Amino acid sequence: MTGDNGAKDTSAQKAPAAEEKNSLRRVFLSALGFVVKYLDKYRILRFAIVGGMGFLMNLGILVVLKEIGLHYIAAVVLGTEITMTINYLLNNYWTFSHRKINIFKGWAKYALISLPFDGTSFALTVVLKETLLDGYYWGYLMAAGAGLLVAMILRYVTVKRFVWKGHSTPKNPE
Repeated sequence: MTGDNGAKDTSAQKAPAAEEKNSLRRVFLSALGFVVKYLDKYRILRFAIVGGMGFLMNLGILVVLKEIGLHYIAAVVLGTEITMTINYLLNNYWTFSHRKINIFKGWAKYALISLPFDGTSFALTVVLKETLLDGYYWGYLMAAGAGLLVAMILRYVTVKRFVWKGHSTPKNPE
């Protein structure tokens, strides 16, 4: 079969490829739907995903600030505050979206409640960097990672109870 210009018509050949692509898309969307439904059931996983992204973001910010000449302590403080705000927003709109709170009051509570955890993370970072990891080039990064992990675990338990408490009944309690 040829077209107007004498070239072979490949539309019959493209149909199976397009159908296969649509089939793969349906499988992907179905799997994605399952994952989202599962995560909705287990909010701690959502919190952990947000925390993991914040963890990586925080370390990335730390590296950039350190490489442009900022002292590691200032870089830790700045990176922590930036990612704390981003994590609050992500948790508010995704992890705890079923609970309606005033965004500004919620952020103020989250920031206030985060202070002890940020302080714990900061103290652990400085102690580890200045003692065990002082000789390592990336010691500040390893120390910050350890501090952030400890703070994330403590923060989940606290913010769930005090920031997003009782504003509605969760659909799927953990």
